[in-house]
Amino acid sequence: MDRKRRIKYIDLCKGLGILMVTWGHITKLGNPVDTWAASFKMAIFFVAAGYLIRYADSYRTQTLKGYAVKLLKSLMLPYVLFSILSIGFRFATMIMKHRIDIPAIKSYILATITLRGTFALWFLPVLFIAEILFFCLIKYLPKWMRIVILIVIPVFGIWESYFIRHLIISVDPLTFERISFLILPISKALIALWFLEIGHIGCMLFSKVTSREIRFMIGLVFTIGNIFLSQQNNGVDLNNMSLGIQPPLFFVTGIIGSFWSTICL
Repeated sequence: MDRKRRIKYIDLCKGLGILMVTWGHITKLGNPVDTWAASFKMAIFFVAAGYLIRYADSYRTQTLKGYAVKLLKSLMLPYVLFSILSIGFRFATMIMKHRIDIPAIKSYILATITLRGTFALWFLPVLFIAEILFFCLIKYLPKWMRIVILIVIPVFGIWESYFIRHLIISVDPLTFERISFLILPISKALIALWFLEIGHIGCMLFSKVTSREIRFMIGLVFTIGNIFLSQQNNGVDLNNMSLGIQPPLFFVTGIIGSFWSTICL
């Protein structure tokens, strides 16, 4: 398959993820379509990124410093700029309504500084941290570490999902907010790292499947499986490290939901 065509289809998968995220912000949470979309709408970005990293072999000639600078420009600079604009807009709105909430403004600023992120901007520092970790994993660590990560991160994610659920009802909202500023950015980055590795592996495996008919059948099975399994795992919200009522299914649906479109196209 033509290289540029393949990358175009990966971009379409990212576009699907954007559509799912947008859908989730304009519809009522809890309906079957939202539940389905939530099962893979964030994972697909990380899987697609890992897929492209392997496909383009982009790490081979890069240094950690050069790669970090590149990500700072493409991810963290927009994060800082849009955080300032978002907080400024929210503050201006408060002024116009004559209801200035200083604690809320402080919370937004602290969330930005700790990389917890305000509003939908949490995704950018998570991807930044995950891609830096993935670069180090690929370039500098032994291959067996990648196997360890594939096992350890889901176990950690499942445990933390239950821990966060318990913490919410155990402490007051302000305390939970402060704790979340410390633990959520790196926790979500580890989940993103796992899906980057899944995308990397998926590219190696599915590049060997050249028959469009076979790819379509695999994609069809993944699609049906994702639709069914996603309905068994309500309440997925990666931003708050809620992996649903059955956290193990989050990882399964994240994989098959991301790959059904990637391998069919």
